[in-house]
Amino acid sequence: MHRPRKVVSVSIRTQRVPAARLWLAGALAALAALGGATPAHAAQRPGRSVEAIVRLAPGATADQGAARVRALHGRVTGDLHIIHGLAARVPARELARLRRAPEIAGVDADAPVKPQGKATAAASWGTSNTLLATAYPSSVNAIQNWTDPLTGLARYTGAGVGVAVIDTGIAGTMPDFKNPNGVSRVVASVVTNPSATTANDTYGHGTHVAGILAGNGNGRDVRDKAYGKYLGVAPDANLISIKAGDEQGNATVLDVIYGLQFVVDHKADYNIRVVNLSLESTVAQSYLVDPLDAAVESAWLNGVVVVAAAGNRGSAADAVSYAPGNDPFVISVGAVDDKGTQGNSDDAFASWSSRGLTQDGFAKPDVSAPGAHIVSTLAPNSTFTTLCPSCIVDTNYIRAGGTSMAAPVVAGVAALALQAHPDWT
Repeated sequence: MHRPRKVVSVSIRTQRVPAARLWLAGALAALAALGGATPAHAAQRPGRSVEAIVRLAPGATADQGAARVRALHGRVTGDLHIIHGLAARVPARELARLRRAPEIAGVDADAPVKPQGKATAAASWGTSNTLLATAYPSSVNAIQNWTDPLTGLARYTGAGVGVAVIDTGIAGTMPDFKNPNGVSRVVASVVTNPSATTANDTYGHGTHVAGILAGNGNGRDVRDKAYGKYLGVAPDANLISIKAGDEQGNATVLDVIYGLQFVVDHKADYNIRVVNLSLESTVAQSYLVDPLDAAVESAWLNGVVVVAAAGNRGSAADAVSYAPGNDPFVISVGAVDDKGTQGNSDDAFASWSSRGLTQDGFAKPDVSAPGAHIVSTLAPNSTFTTLCPSCIVDTNYIRAGGTSMAAPVVAGVAALALQAHPDWT
């Protein structure tokens, strides 16, 4: 059953708009909502209504597009100005006519997106006996940039840089996401999936990703056995949690597009300089026509660095054919296994990490980063706690692998670079 989109906040009720539910963390945020692509079975069930992503032709207005949708017995369900389009509920039998309309540039039926990481068993190598138990911050030279070697003072830690994580939410009350004053660095929490019942991360994928990017184990009590052991690449960065997945981690293209629209619309409010997408579409098509690719390009054109997981399809023929990682304007990230060491002499490209040429002839991924057996934050009482109990480390952390884990390493590096060079884009 189709569920209507609306926006509310935890503490106050805001203006209703056709989008998602919105929760606030620390300051008032505003709008967001649901997801899209093109399942083949839509045309085979003519009596069925389809949630569609409608892109307008150059020069066409939203009112003209809406009028065309209504003329074909459909209804508009949301504004997608980020891609000069709209979301609509349309009878499946009318999709072909809608695509041929002069006001319309393209129509895609909504389709799932999938996270690109999962809990994994321990590797054969162990962690070091230093306080910091994870190797990846050092292997990408993050640690070397955190402190000025001459003064010992903090240097580049991502402080002040906003990074949006479009995923399953973030458990922002964990000590790892708080600043020294005890205030959460998750400065806004937005829900774009109408099936989600809370802004909290009940699945666990998004919290794990966020910990790799900006977790700070130094926020824990010094008596905690995990104190200082698990730090992300940019441990002082601010996080903007955009929950596109529901309680089971399910999301669609529209959920993600609404998340990207929030990023663009509220970039200045939270100094959003980077967005991390540890997910990919399930529909393979050219970046020239894919609506999710159009949305990430809009974010890029608005000065946001877009980092995306390359996928976990190995060397399959279509391995890098899925949005958003197939887009030449995003940083597509593959995964290496760093063997738990800080040096790179023993690193190996993960066999399951997607690589190859896109359908448009672009070699992907653009860069690779540690993504195997990564220990990071575990959202309390989340699905991740039951998927692999043996993967849980020091009670509040879990080991997982995938290009989902490699992407936030690169997003964290981008946050460090943008703190050092605020004028970069």
